[in-house]
Amino acid sequence: MTVALLCGVALSGIPQCSPNLEQCYSEWSDGEYWIGMQQLWEGKGVEGVKKVDRYAADALCSPASWQKRHQCDTDCRLRLRLTAPAEFAGVNLCLNDNEFYQEWTASHHVDLTHPIHGRELSLIAPGKPGATSQEGCYPSDFVDAVAGNIALLRRGSQSWCKFADQVGNAEYRGAAAAIVVDSGFYEPEPRVPFVMEGVSWYFNLEAWEYMYVHIPAQTMPRVTGDVLFEALDSGTRITGTVELNCAQLDADPSPAEGDSCPDTRLRGLCDNRPDDAERLCAKCPLEMRYNATAPPVCLWGHR
Repeated sequence: MTVALLCGVALSGIPQCSPNLEQCYSEWSDGEYWIGMQQLWEGKGVEGVKKVDRYAADALCSPASWQKRHQCDTDCRLRLRLTAPAEFAGVNLCLNDNEFYQEWTASHHVDLTHPIHGRELSLIAPGKPGATSQEGCYPSDFVDAVAGNIALLRRGSQSWCKFADQVGNAEYRGAAAAIVVDSGFYEPEPRVPFVMEGVSWYFNLEAWEYMYVHIPAQTMPRVTGDVLFEALDSGTRITGTVELNCAQLDADPSPAEGDSCPDTRLRGLCDNRPDDAERLCAKCPLEMRYNATAPPVCLWGHR
């Protein structure tokens, strides 16, 4: 069955079937949910959520909100579908699109009409295994084989080396697209790709001039990226296709996790909800203590 692009084009020029996670979130979430999440991200915890807006707690304790978010995060609207080696074939790895190009331009983002969509390409890492040269901060880090393929880059550890430098250098050496692998593990959602910002133009240290970036740039969480780097470093050839799964938008939300705790930071927020289904994180399937006086740590998500 052929999947048609769910266009319509939005007023901003961004296709309705956007590869970006932020766009997916905006399609279903309400302001109260994000007000509550902001308190959690800033470390203000449950009390911060209760203080800022009682409706934020209602949104965060709603299983439907988390089911929809899960649909954005882990059902892989934008994915790298691996085709080789045999032990990787058929695996889908979630990607996130770069949202912050200077303006929506089709060449920057993988939609259903993009030349690389569904096309089998090789993953090529620059530099030497374990070295900062795998970040691609210099054009000379890239081997000739990257031309026409996908550059797999580690997130830059050097403050001057921005995303635009990494992706721009990959394009300068002929890459058709770039994937930047995150540098950290983020609980409770280590599988979710981060949002890449600021990929528009950069200063090329070889041509010694400013250049714009035009190729698609995606991000990948470290928990999956490290597996790919380990294989590439050992000499294994990896191929795959970058695909946008628009049909996923019409799918029913994924069911909630059996232990009903989508984010461990919710513990204590939803315990007294009248609806048992909304008592998210009220029960912990497995706890660990570092010592007798330390508070228990819930090992939600670990099996």
